[in-house]
Amino acid sequence: MGIAILCITLIILLQLLLMMVAPSLQLTSLPKLDLDTFTGRGIAIAISAVLGCIVGMTSVSSGSMFALVLIALFQLDVKKRVGTDLTQAAMLLSVTSLSHLTLGTVDWGLVIPIWLGSIPGVLLGAKLCKIAPQRVLRFAVYVILVMVSWKLAHFA
Repeated sequence: MGIAILCITLIILLQLLLMMVAPSLQLTSLPKLDLDTFTGRGIAIAISAVLGCIVGMTSVSSGSMFALVLIALFQLDVKKRVGTDLTQAAMLLSVTSLSHLTLGTVDWGLVIPIWLGSIPGVLLGAKLCKIAPQRVLRFAVYVILVMVSWKLAHFA
C-alpha cells in the first residue's frame, strides 16, 4: 500500500512541478467523477467502501488514501479538498472508534494526551489553510503524502 501511494504521489508531484516550470505544457488528467450520475455515485461509494474497510482493519493511511481519491477523481481545490477530507475522516473515524470501543481495544492513557495535543494543532492548521496560497498548500500536501507513503513502504 505504501509503495502504491508513493508512486501515485510522486507522479502527481512531478505533474505539479512540470506545471510550475512549463505552464504552457498541456498534461492530461483523469476525468472528473460526476456525482450527479448514478454511475458516478456508485463508483464513489464502491471506492469509499474499499478504503473504509482498509481503515477499519488497519487504521493506516486513511487520510493519504482518501486524499489521493479526492485529488484524482474529484479535482477539488486544496482548501475544499482538505475540508472535505477532514470532515469525511471525522465521520469515518467516529464509527471506527465506536467499533473499537465496543471491542475494548482502546488505550485511553495514550488517546487523551494525543487528543489534547492534536486539537490546538488542528485549529492552527485550519487557520493557516485559509490564508496560505493554493500552490504552497498543494505542494505541502504532496510532500507529506510522499513522507507518509515512504514510511509505510518501510524505506525508512
